[in-house]
Amino acid sequence: MTEQKTKLALAGALAAALLGLAVVNTAVAVNKAQQENTQEPTAAAVETAAVQEEEPLTLEMLPQAEFTDISTSDAGYDALRYTAYYGLLRGMEDGSFHPCGAVDRATIVTVLYRLSREIGPAGEIELAAKGSTSEAEPSAVWQDVPTDSWYAEAVSWASEAGIVQGVDDQHFAPLDRLTRSQLAAVLYRFATWRGDDVSISGDLSAYNDADRVEAYAVLPLTWAVEGGIFKSVLDAALSPRMPVSRLQLAQALTALQAAAGDALAAQILAQTAPPAPPESKAAARHEELQAVVDSISQKYGAAGVQVAVIEKGQVTDTYAYGWATKGSNPMTPQHKLRVASISKVAVGMTAMCLREEGAIDLDTSIGDYWGFPVKNPAYPNTPVSIRSIMTHTSSIVNAGDDVSRSYSNVSAKLRSGYFSRVKPGDLANWNYNNFAFSVLGMTLELASGEYISDILDRRLFNAMDIDADFFPGEVRQTELLATIYRHDGSVGRTVSNQQGIKRGNFPGSTGSPFAGGLTISAEDLGKLVALLACDGCWQGVELMDRESVEMMETYAPQAVPGGSRQALPLRHWDDIFGRDGAYYHTGSAYGVFNCMSYDPLTGDGVVVLTTGASGAKDDHGIYRICAEISTPIYEAIR
Repeated sequence: MTEQKTKLALAGALAAALLGLAVVNTAVAVNKAQQENTQEPTAAAVETAAVQEEEPLTLEMLPQAEFTDISTSDAGYDALRYTAYYGLLRGMEDGSFHPCGAVDRATIVTVLYRLSREIGPAGEIELAAKGSTSEAEPSAVWQDVPTDSWYAEAVSWASEAGIVQGVDDQHFAPLDRLTRSQLAAVLYRFATWRGDDVSISGDLSAYNDADRVEAYAVLPLTWAVEGGIFKSVLDAALSPRMPVSRLQLAQALTALQAAAGDALAAQILAQTAPPAPPESKAAARHEELQAVVDSISQKYGAAGVQVAVIEKGQVTDTYAYGWATKGSNPMTPQHKLRVASISKVAVGMTAMCLREEGAIDLDTSIGDYWGFPVKNPAYPNTPVSIRSIMTHTSSIVNAGDDVSRSYSNVSAKLRSGYFSRVKPGDLANWNYNNFAFSVLGMTLELASGEYISDILDRRLFNAMDIDADFFPGEVRQTELLATIYRHDGSVGRTVSNQQGIKRGNFPGSTGSPFAGGLTISAEDLGKLVALLACDGCWQGVELMDRESVEMMETYAPQAVPGGSRQALPLRHWDDIFGRDGAYYHTGSAYGVFNCMSYDPLTGDGVVVLTTGASGAKDDHGIYRICAEISTPIYEAIR
């Protein structure tokens, strides 16, 4: 009977699907069959139930989950098998499971709706909810939940049961990514509704970011931590705004069932290990590498230096030298410095996020977002596109840094044909262009109706616990702003000056910060580098599509002036930093000389931010202080 049970389970899981979002449950089919069929159970069914009662499901009885992107040795594999067996999660049409894919709010309510009426794949009743299991009629409570959508019934049920709440009084945001806080809250309410024990005895004080937990999530997160629901997710930080991956959801659902008394789920949970801290060759040689940072910083006369190390897509170590403000405030890896032209990478990441959301097209004319035609008069049929700006081939006039970036001035220039007589998009006409990136930042804000900093907060910064902004006066911890010194000892930017720099009156009102104004710490910039080095994944969750990162890394074979190859807007050098190749970007302004880089083959990277140092460059055009710090670090973590 075990073989029959397995076949029925697989048949049920494979037969059910939910519009490609991979949320299914054989319980629906079984419930409907029970409602429609009033005949007495057959002898075979009685025999099956008897055998099942005598033969509880074990880990060995679960069928293998054959997905192209996860193996039997991967953490979470057994939880995946468990949830797939009961039809809660299944693979994609191409045979993958997409374990790092972010879960949306519609999916979690659909999973719990199915679980609320759970009947096992072979007719075996499993942990049925103690609450009502009547069919829920879709309602029009939420403006953004169409009554004919695949998730409408589940959202209606979850709303009426008090398991979910909207993002406001009228919107549920079904396709927004589900955060850890939201998952904890929804599972806590579901467990309460089902009649599970949800008592707690402690708090979250052991976590270094407990103060960042939203008020509504404090109790649920405490319960999730104490009950082991998040055992496979959490390390030293709660990261309450971090999205949840599909694999993490499978693990949390298994832990939820374990807490409710399911023996197999409890066995899987007992074998689950918490996330292990990343192994770090840099941390093992911290004192040696700190001495390297100190020596090179002194060699080039730096006032202050920050360094972050990335290994296999994770920030593993940081270093600091000198002063954030001379004589009074020692530099730390958390102080915030202007990164100058490295800002362009963050603008490029914003563009890719908006492309994923369908808000922009990289190859149409930017005039589509400005509301009037934007054309190079010499090439009126060739679009001046976002892609061309990102590759420094837009043909927009390369204006000086003193030219106004206000909306009125920029729009007037674009209307009046402020272009060089070269073809847009042609790499032969490459011209590194700060003004064009100001135009790009404004274009993205006009297209989305959001400030770029808000887009980055929404898509990346909140999830990754990054405190940064294109307007330094807008960072959360303005007390961590560092004074910017020039090499001659003079001050390029005071802390008070930076604290007074605030965002414009409306999105797109100014382009002044987008070529070089991002203010961030080396540690937080290291997180963005790690995200790129890991193809859009951070801590096991896909925050950017792999395709977006691949597009950012795509470069033409021909070199641009200086010898590097231009990507979007990353640059690439073969044979650099002792590696076969690396993507990078530099930045300088007011006395900072900076470089971020990463090796895409290994996921390793280095961020070096400096103030007051010499701006001497090496043969690759990299500031020597950055190159001479980066190279031995790359060697140490090889």
